[in-house]
Amino acid sequence: MSNIQIPNLPAAVALNGTEQLEAVQSGTSVRVTSAQLAGLGVTGPTGYTGPAGPTGPTGYTGPTGYTGAASTVTGPTGYTGPTGPTGATGAASTVTGPTGATGATGAAGATGATGATGATGSVGATGPTGETGATGPTGAQGAGGGLGPTGYTGPTGATGPTGATSTVPGPTGATGPAGAGITYKGTVANAAALPGYPSSYTGAIGDAYVTLDNQHLWVWDGTTWVDNGAIATITGPTGATGATGSTGATGATGATGAASTVTGPTGATGSTGATGATGATGATGLSITGPTGDTGATGPTGATGATGPTGASGTSVGLALFLDGPTATGPQADDLLVIPNTGAQTILSRSTSTGVGVLLGSFVTAAGVPNNTSFIGGLWTLDAWMSGSTTTFRFWTEVQEVASDGVTVLQTLATGSYASGTPVTSIPAALKTYDLYVPASTLASVNSRLLLNVYAQAQSGTPVASLYMRSNTQSHLTTTIAYNVSGPTGPTGAAGATGPTGATGATGATGSTGAASTVTGPTGATGATGATGPTGAGASISLSNDISTTGSEYPVFSASTTGTPTNFYTSNPNYTYVPSSGTLSSLVVSASSGFFLNTTTITANYTIPTSFNAGSFGPVTINNSVTVTVPSGSTWTVT
Repeated sequence: MSNIQIPNLPAAVALNGTEQLEAVQSGTSVRVTSAQLAGLGVTGPTGYTGPAGPTGPTGYTGPTGYTGAASTVTGPTGYTGPTGPTGATGAASTVTGPTGATGATGAAGATGATGATGATGSVGATGPTGETGATGPTGAQGAGGGLGPTGYTGPTGATGPTGATSTVPGPTGATGPAGAGITYKGTVANAAALPGYPSSYTGAIGDAYVTLDNQHLWVWDGTTWVDNGAIATITGPTGATGATGSTGATGATGATGAASTVTGPTGATGSTGATGATGATGATGLSITGPTGDTGATGPTGATGATGPTGASGTSVGLALFLDGPTATGPQADDLLVIPNTGAQTILSRSTSTGVGVLLGSFVTAAGVPNNTSFIGGLWTLDAWMSGSTTTFRFWTEVQEVASDGVTVLQTLATGSYASGTPVTSIPAALKTYDLYVPASTLASVNSRLLLNVYAQAQSGTPVASLYMRSNTQSHLTTTIAYNVSGPTGPTGAAGATGPTGATGATGATGSTGAASTVTGPTGATGATGATGPTGAGASISLSNDISTTGSEYPVFSASTTGTPTNFYTSNPNYTYVPSSGTLSSLVVSASSGFFLNTTTITANYTIPTSFNAGSFGPVTINNSVTVTVPSGSTWTVT
C-alpha cells in the first residue's frame, strides 16, 4: 500500500500500555495496544551511553484493580466491516444513548483514504467496557523502538567461593637487580637502642646493626629501620663418608732422563777472611848479597777439627702477671705483678645476679710494664682460684691498654662474654681457667700499661663470686708478650794440628864490606807471611717493623731446617704478604691440625674486597665505633 502521511496530531504523553492502535497484519487492519508494540521490534545497535542524570523521585504505586471473573466461553471473532467515512462531529449530546447490540463484524473492506480530521468533539461519557475479544495472530515484527532510559543498577551479587588451587605453576618472574649491599656498623642491645630509632637516623642507606637480644639484622632504608630477621647460618648435616676406593697398581718406573746440559746456578761466594798481618820487612842486604838458601818444602796442612755440637734452642715464653690485692668486696682497682706476692691469702668477693654481668675487679700492671709496643696474637689464659656460694656463676675477662697513669683507657685489645665464660660451682675454692684470644696489637707507647677486667654473672639465683690471691692461691694471667731465653752455646771443636814447617836453607857466608855504594841495592826478599787471622763476622742484617708498605711482598724461606743455610728463597706470586693491612694471600690454605682460628672480637674497621665473600666462626662481637663493610654482590657469613 502507498505511504500516507499521518496528520500532525498532538504528541501522546504518559502511555500506560492500554492505548488502542491500528496496525496492518498480512494485509489486514488489526487492533493492537501500545503495550504489544512496546514488546516487539528488532533490537537496534546500542547507542552511546549518555551521562547519568540525577535520580528522580520514585512515584507512588497505584492501587491494584480487581480481577474479573474468568470467561468460560470464547466467542468467535467476527469479520471486521469496512470502515465508513468519518462524518462531521455533531454537537455534543447531553444524553447518553443506550448502547446498541454489537453487530456482526463484516469482512474487512479496503481501507479508504483518510479523510480530513474533523474538529475534536467534546469527550462523551465513557461507555461500559466490552468483552475482550480473542487474541489475534501476532503481527509482523515492527521497527525497533527508540532507546529507553537506563534502568537502575542492581545490587552487587555475593562473591563466589574461591576456586581450587591451581596445579599449573605460573611463569617465573624476571630476576631483580642486584642489591645495594650493607655497611655493618656494630651491635646494639635491642631495637630501641638503634640510633635514631625508628625513623630519625641520619646515617647512610644500607647501614646495618645486629640486636643482641634476638640476633636480628636491622638495615636503614633511608626512611625507617627494617628488621631483616635472624642472621644465623644453618649448616646441614655432613653426609656419610664414601667408601675408600682401592689403590691403583703402581705404574712402571719411567726411563731416566738424559743428563742435563744446563749448568746449575753457582753457589754464593763465601765471605773473604781478614788479611793476615804483614810480616816484618827483612833488613836491606849489603851491596854483595850472598846466595839465598833453598826454601824448605811446605809442610802439609793439618786436618780441620770436628765441628762442636749445636747449642740447645732458645725458649720463647709469655710474660706471666699475678693478680694481687687486699681482701675486699668488689669491684676494686688492684694490681698485676711480675713477681707474685707470697703473703697471706686474700679474697675479692661480689654478689652476682642473672641477666647482667658485674665487674669483680680491675688489675693494672706497674709503671714500665710491659715496656713493649707490640706482641703476637694468641690466647691469654687466666688461671684463677674461684669459689661460689650457692648456685653456679660464670666469669670472663677483658684486656685494655691504658696510659701511664694506669686509668685512662687508650684501646680495648680483646673482650670475652658470658656465653664463653667459665662456670664456677666449687665450694671450696678450685683452680678455674678462662682463655681469651688477644690479636696481635701495637701499643701507643712504651709507657703504656695493661689493664685486666674480670667480670662475673649468675646462671641462676644470686651466688657470691669469690677470687683468691696470694699464698698458695696465686691467680695469674699468662700472656703472649715474649721473653726470648737463649740456650747455651755449644763447645768449639778442637783445632786441627798444624803441619810441620819445612827446614830453612843454610844462610850463605857474608862477604866483606865494600865501600859505601852509591847505588841502592836490590830490595831484600819479603819475609814469611804471618799466620792468617780469624775469619771476620759476616755482614749484619738489620730488622725493622714494616706496617706501611701497601704493595705485595714475598716471604723468604730456607732450604734446610738445621745447620748453616747456604741458600734462601722467596715465594712466588702464589704466596704474598701486604704489611700495611696484614693480609697474607695464598692459592690454597691447608690446616693439617684440623683447626682454623679467628678472633671473637673485631676491633678495627674492615672492608671485604670486591668480588670476595667472607666467613667467621661465631659468636663474633664488633666493638663500638668499628665498621665492617660488605660491598654489593658479596656476603659475610657468621657460623
